[in-house]
Amino acid sequence: MRPGLMGGVAAGLLLVAVIFTGRLMVGLTTPIVSSAPELQSTPTPTKTPIPVLQVSPSTVVANQTIHLSGTKFAAADVPGLPEGSEVHQITGVGDSVISVGGVPLRPPNVEYPVELGASGELEVNVVIPVINDTIVQGATLVIKVTDSTGRSDTTSVKIRQISFSVDPDESSRGTDVTAKGSGFPAHQDDNSLGRVSLFYGIIAVGSIETDAQGNFEGAFRVPNTARIPSTTTVTASVPGTNLTFADTHRVPGPTLILTPNKGSQGKTVKIRAIGFPGPASATRLDIGDVSLLPSPSPNTGPDGTLSVSVLIPQFEVGVKVVRITVGGVTAVTTFTIVEIVPTATPLPTATPLPDLETAKALEPLAGNLVRVWTFDNASKEWAYYDPRPIFASTNTVAKLSRGQIYWIKVNIPATVILNGSRRTLFEGWNLIAW
Repeated sequence: MRPGLMGGVAAGLLLVAVIFTGRLMVGLTTPIVSSAPELQSTPTPTKTPIPVLQVSPSTVVANQTIHLSGTKFAAADVPGLPEGSEVHQITGVGDSVISVGGVPLRPPNVEYPVELGASGELEVNVVIPVINDTIVQGATLVIKVTDSTGRSDTTSVKIRQISFSVDPDESSRGTDVTAKGSGFPAHQDDNSLGRVSLFYGIIAVGSIETDAQGNFEGAFRVPNTARIPSTTTVTASVPGTNLTFADTHRVPGPTLILTPNKGSQGKTVKIRAIGFPGPASATRLDIGDVSLLPSPSPNTGPDGTLSVSVLIPQFEVGVKVVRITVGGVTAVTTFTIVEIVPTATPLPTATPLPDLETAKALEPLAGNLVRVWTFDNASKEWAYYDPRPIFASTNTVAKLSRGQIYWIKVNIPATVILNGSRRTLFEGWNLIAW
């Protein structure tokens, strides 16, 4: 055998031995090698529900109770329940709070913990706080709820604009004025925010409770110390806050009303004074340069009014100034003096109609006339007239005289002209002056 061939055989036997030995080392198992790429399973991701938050009502005032409702917060089967609870909560600790306008709510505006339903439902009442001036001036406030797992949602409420007014805006001292407001902090039984204090200038004139929607209406009396005339600021403020709102009220100057406001000397004039201090005595009553202040002096009543009558003295024709002073306050008006009007000449008295024969005078009654009676005061005797022929010779009323009283009897009602005047007669006896 050739040396080259023997070398090749030896190398082949060595390779077989190595392979055989390798199989023994791996338990005589031949590995299967695949050229296909390796496949890995991808887990399906779990989608966290997004909470939905709602509020009622959506337009509110400070200190008003609102209701929050929500769904899809953490259900009871979500891991991480608060210790000792079977459902998730808004705990009031850390970020798990209810906030309004970015400020976390605290008792008494909400009571923590707020427990969610087993399926993640939320139902809770909270009170809108008075945080600062902005919260009560038509602001929109964001409400955020975050549960113990960090799930959260937001909603918003509109804060009503505050308004305040007094009616009437002008009246005398001692009169009642109505104060009205809306949008103020609502009344709650457990705090004093739902009450408004009223001031007339610096004088406290009352305190009014708001309703559950922050409205109020009530009366106060204008102080008797208010100046005449004057314009004063009326203030409505909420105790414990810096919430203050104002309107103005005016006390007018006094006025004089003359009835009549013109006339001649000797004329009686009634003067009515309104808007003076009261009760107080008049210290001056002048017409022109003549004092007509009576003694004792007239007094105003509690309402600041008085009435007095005076006689106009002898003045030349023209306008005269009228002045009255009460309690240091003076009012001025004018009275016009006119010429004396001559007394009108009376109209002449109408000439009475002549006495008329009875039958002639009563012709308008025709067959409706039954009988006429009259009484003569001079003779103290009765006289009569009967139209029937049988009484023609016995009738004692021969004529009807002007001014005499007669009883006239007719069968049916009638309206006729007797002695130039329209007369309405009723069935039976009628008393008339001829």
